[in-house]
Amino acid sequence: MSESKKQSRPKELSPSVIRRFVKETLELHFNNDVEILSRVQAQKKIRKELDPDTDLVALNQNSIDIAISIVPNVNMENRKVMKRGQLRIVKSKINTLDRFVDARQKILVLTNRSILYALHDHLKKHLPPEAITQLKLDINPDRLIIPSLAIEVWLVEYPIFVNEQVAKNVKNPYLTFSQILGGFQYGVFTLDSMPETGSLAAPVKLSDNDSKQNEKSIPTQAEIWSENPEPVPLKEIVTWLYQRSIGSGNRKGKPGSKSNKSSGGPSSPPRSKRKVKQTVRT
Repeated sequence: MSESKKQSRPKELSPSVIRRFVKETLELHFNNDVEILSRVQAQKKIRKELDPDTDLVALNQNSIDIAISIVPNVNMENRKVMKRGQLRIVKSKINTLDRFVDARQKILVLTNRSILYALHDHLKKHLPPEAITQLKLDINPDRLIIPSLAIEVWLVEYPIFVNEQVAKNVKNPYLTFSQILGGFQYGVFTLDSMPETGSLAAPVKLSDNDSKQNEKSIPTQAEIWSENPEPVPLKEIVTWLYQRSIGSGNRKGKPGSKSNKSSGGPSSPPRSKRKVKQTVRT
């Protein structure tokens, strides 16, 4: 694809689609219905003005017991640093959550692993020393705990693809974008090897701290997302996310080409004939 022609966002990556995916994932996790609130609805509940890009999910229609704000987009300066506009959005959503003083739990949901690690690095540089020592970045489940702000940052990766024809040399029944990015970085596969179309996998239950239980729950077959069962332009989606995940300064070739391999970055490499770390599916 020529970089002189800017690629438009695939409709599968629209904020509304991502919100639906996150909503279903949270319903699996909390075993309860969740409600997506408009800015006006949220303002009425807390009687405070909110930013226009507010996205909130609540577990109770009468009060906001758990306030959740979603960051559905990704825009990186490089593999480890967010662009200013992206950082501004993340900060805005953190500030919004801070206004829900009566909420028992406040959660910022990120859908891209690069943003999670970039936010962690940013906070380590800008929080007061005593707050930095309290920061906790957990893996499995992927969460960043910020005690000084009384906020948890959860990773709900989207998109997730059914891996039937995507990467035959990887055993995973499904692939997240971060796993695909890791495959590009370590030469497991290339963009040219990606099929033009594929299927979106259904939302998965978020993993917990019980690694033995997580291992038992790892699926042997992926399910297609019922909200979007038709084939999607997989290569177009991967290309769009790739370009926004590595930053303009790193685009020296096609994903997976020798000129574009890197030993750094936030992604873990899928291993041939081995299972990659997976999110638990019910």
